[in-house]
Amino acid sequence: MAKIKESPKKHFIAEINPEIEDIVNQALAIAEEGDIKKAQDILIDLKNKHLRENYMICFGLGVVYAFKANHDEAIRYFEKSVEIFPYLAEAHFNMGIAYQKKFDIKNAVKSFREVLAIDKSEDYMVKQSRDFIKRVEQMVKKTMVLIWKHILRLMIYLTMLLPVWKKVNGKRLWRDLRQF
Repeated sequence: MAKIKESPKKHFIAEINPEIEDIVNQALAIAEEGDIKKAQDILIDLKNKHLRENYMICFGLGVVYAFKANHDEAIRYFEKSVEIFPYLAEAHFNMGIAYQKKFDIKNAVKSFREVLAIDKSEDYMVKQSRDFIKRVEQMVKKTMVLIWKHILRLMIYLTMLLPVWKKVNGKRLWRDLRQF
């Protein structure tokens, strides 16, 4: 796994600790090799050693929980990470993936839009975010077209059937309503 890059956008104060970043990157490399438990232990130990929450530690724990398919916990840590440092595009991207796996399309799109707002490069993460948003927009358009087709069809049927129904049932319906 490549080192995490941070997208400098606006003036923002967050603790940047190269030692923590190195340990988080090492833990993520261990997780990628398949030893997720060891990576989690390293990150939890690192978290316990620091009194303040660190965005990189939260990001690392989010990735570990994503590896474990615990998407709720992954999202919780990614949210903490971007709360501390909102410009970490990788956290937004991974949060979008976790939401996508939970079939929470609205929040997935929201996270992927954050990636596009933060990261102006054309790397894999940005392309994947853009592609997902485009696919969702296409699905919504197709769904809306189908819904309108069904509504129009229903309106045609109603305009054809309503006069016939009134003719057959109109007198009886009026008589039944007067009884109330």
